[in-house]
Amino acid sequence: MAVLWSLLKQNILKSTHYLKTGARSVKGAPNKKSMNLKALEGRIAESGKLVENSKQNAERLEKESKIPRILPDAGKVIKYHDRNKGRGQGSDVQMKWKEEDEEDRSSPCFDSAQHDLKILFLKDHDEVQLEQFELENSLVPLLLQKPGNKVQNPAYRRFGILLVLILIMGMYSAKASAQSPAGLQIGDQVPDITISSIINYKTGTAKLSDFKGKLLVFNFWSTTCLASVALLPHLVKLQKAFPDKLQIIAVGKEGLATTKVVASAKELSGLAFMPADSHLVGMFPHELVPQLVWINAESKVLGITTDYDATEATVQKIINQGKVVFKDPKADQIGFDSDKPLFLNDNGKAGTYLYRSILTAYSNGLPEVLGIKRDSSQFRIYSVNQGRLQLYFMALQLPRYSWPNSRIVYQGVDTAKFMIKNLVEEKWDKTFCYELSLPSYFEDRAHAIMLHDLQKLFGATAALEKRTRPCYVLSAIPGKLKLATKGGKPGNNFQSADSREKLMINSQLVELIAYLQEIPGYLPVLDETGYRQPLDLKLNNNLKDIASLNKSLSRYGLQMQKAERPIEMLVISEIDIPAPLSLAK
Repeated sequence: MAVLWSLLKQNILKSTHYLKTGARSVKGAPNKKSMNLKALEGRIAESGKLVENSKQNAERLEKESKIPRILPDAGKVIKYHDRNKGRGQGSDVQMKWKEEDEEDRSSPCFDSAQHDLKILFLKDHDEVQLEQFELENSLVPLLLQKPGNKVQNPAYRRFGILLVLILIMGMYSAKASAQSPAGLQIGDQVPDITISSIINYKTGTAKLSDFKGKLLVFNFWSTTCLASVALLPHLVKLQKAFPDKLQIIAVGKEGLATTKVVASAKELSGLAFMPADSHLVGMFPHELVPQLVWINAESKVLGITTDYDATEATVQKIINQGKVVFKDPKADQIGFDSDKPLFLNDNGKAGTYLYRSILTAYSNGLPEVLGIKRDSSQFRIYSVNQGRLQLYFMALQLPRYSWPNSRIVYQGVDTAKFMIKNLVEEKWDKTFCYELSLPSYFEDRAHAIMLHDLQKLFGATAALEKRTRPCYVLSAIPGKLKLATKGGKPGNNFQSADSREKLMINSQLVELIAYLQEIPGYLPVLDETGYRQPLDLKLNNNLKDIASLNKSLSRYGLQMQKAERPIEMLVISEIDIPAPLSLAK
C-alpha cells in the first residue's frame, strides 16, 4: 500500500500542480502552458498504468483488510491494514485529509495515528466535499459493486478514481476561477453556510446562523500585507470591548498550518481565526486586504469596508441603531491587472478624468477628423489621423485650424516631419491620433495643456509672432475699382488643373488670397483693398506668375505689388527638452 500511495501521490501532486499553473492565468502574465484535453487524458492514462503495476500488491493487502466504505461522513473511520506498521506485527491505519504544504492543499495522505476522517476546505474550491457528494449520490459510475450490492472498492481502484476526480475537479476549478463572481451586495441575506477550522473559538465549526443576534465581522487579511497584520491587535481590543454583541473572525489567505501559527501568538489569543475559505471568498470577492465585511444581527450584509471603519464608535452605533454610514466603503474591481494598460479593455473603471492625454500613430480605418466636445462635466479635444502641423494649429486655436504655409517659419526643427507631400504614402509615419480629456472647469486651459503635450512629444513649440517680412500686397487701383457679382452658388475652381481659366463666383477676396498663399514658394499675401463684399473674378490660368496675375486683376481695378510689412508669422522652433520622442520610423 505504501508503494501504491507513493506512486499515486506523485501523480496527484503533478496533476494538481499542472492544473493550477497551466489552466489558470497568473495575474498580469498569461501562462504559456495551455491545459487541453489531450494532455489531461495522457496524464490519466499514465496514472492508470502505474495503478495497474501496483494492482497485485494492493489485492494482496486487500485480503487482509476489512472491506472499506466509500468516503464515510466526517467522524467515521476508514481502516486499512498495513503490515509495515507496528514493528512487523501489522496495524490498522486510517486515511485522513490534511495539508501537505502551502502550495498544494488537495493532496490526501496516510497517517498512522488514530484520528477521525477530516475534510478541510481547499484554497480555491472544495474538491474533497464535491468528490464525497458525487460518490455518495452515485453521480460518478465507480464500477465497484458486485452482486448483492456490497461495495468492494479495492484500494487501487479507489485511488485511481480519486486521481481522475482530482483532474476533473481541476478542470472545473480552472473554468470557475476564470469567472469573477459579483458576490453579495449590501442588504443581501447571507446564506447559512458552515465554516470550519475556526481557531481561538469555542467550537471548531459553526454555521453563520449560530452568530445570529450578534454583529458578525469577517476580516479578510494576509500575512503578506503589513497593514492587515497591524490591524489584528486592534481587532483583539475591539472584540474584548464588545464580547457579547460582536464576533470578529479573521479569515486569512493562507492555509491552516500558517493560520495556527499566527493565532497561537499570545497577544492574538482573543481573536478568532480561520484559514482561507472558498465559500466566503466567493460571497465577498476582493483584491485588496484588509477587507471587513459587516453582517448585522439578521444575517444581512450591512457593509464592506477598509480597516478605517474598525472603531468602537462604528460598532456601538450599529448595536444601538442597527445601521451606520461607513466612512470608507470598499468595492474592489475584481480582475484588475496592473501589468496591462490602465482603463483599456475594461481593465479598471475610471472615475471623472482629471487629466487624460492619448497619442497614437495613424489608425487605419478611422476618418480624418478633429474637433471639440463638451458637456457639463468633461471637455474633450480630439484630432484623428492628422499631421503635426494640424495638431499645432489646433493647440493655438488658429482660424479653422489652418494656417498658410507661406507664413510659417521653422527654426531648428526637421521640416520634413511637418510637411506632407503625399498623404497616402506618408500617413503611416507623419499622422497621429490625439485626444485630451479634462474636467469642464479646465476648458480655458485645455489648449495650453495640449500645446504642452505636443512640446513634450515632438520636441518643438509653436507661437504667433509679428515679423517684418517681404510679401505681396493686393490693393485697389485708385479710381478704377470694378468689383461686383451676378450672384449664384459661391465657389471657385482654383484647385482644378484642367481649367483654362480660374473662376471665382459670388465669393470674397479672402478665398483668392488663401489659395495664393498655399502655392509653394509664394510670399505671404495681404489684402489692403478694404473690399469685403462677394464678387466674381475671371483670371488667367497661371496664377503663379505675378505679371500674368496682374494683367487679369487690372480688369477689375486690382493690383498685386511686392512690399514689406509686419506680418503675423507662425514660428515653429525646437525646444530644449531632455529627450523628445522619436515617433516616426
